[in-house]
Amino acid sequence: MTGLKQLRHALGWVLARFLKLLSWCYRFEYGDTWAVLKSTSSNSKVIITVWHEDLICAYLWALQALPEKFPAYIIISAHRDADLAIPALKDIGFSVFRGSSRKRGVSALLSFLKNAQDSLPLILVPDGPLGPPKKLKPQIKKLAKKLGAVIMHFSFTSRTVLRLPTWDRLKIPLPGSKIIVHREFVT
Repeated sequence: MTGLKQLRHALGWVLARFLKLLSWCYRFEYGDTWAVLKSTSSNSKVIITVWHEDLICAYLWALQALPEKFPAYIIISAHRDADLAIPALKDIGFSVFRGSSRKRGVSALLSFLKNAQDSLPLILVPDGPLGPPKKLKPQIKKLAKKLGAVIMHFSFTSRTVLRLPTWDRLKIPLPGSKIIVHREFVT
């Protein structure tokens, strides 16, 4: 590991611990979402999608709602910025594959298909890293059809968020916020 990669890994570890502590400052309202996810994932293959703008909310929710070491697969960007997320994602129990539609995507997908257990969910961010925001790429539906999987999309809303001036307008919920978790099946 190069010096910069080690630094990004260490910063990712610190960020994961900080977010874990911070996650208990939020109230999540999600109705039957967890029960639906649990019953669906045990009976069939599931692809979970989350918009890029919701990544922090999704991670904070996962820390509270998912059981310890929730087994799932996630494909994240091969860009070096995603190095920060790896320690946090592995800490939850996710198996991480690196790739995107522009860089190493085919190899990530092939690696996923080779290593994946049938019953575990696959988590994808269908609009990243270059956008356009909130647009599901057609490859996701093709993958779901090939795997015989259902697509379950999660989104998050809160009245008190800070939006970063990035292409995706990343949401950072203010501590003490109530975050509403929405889920829908994509056809």
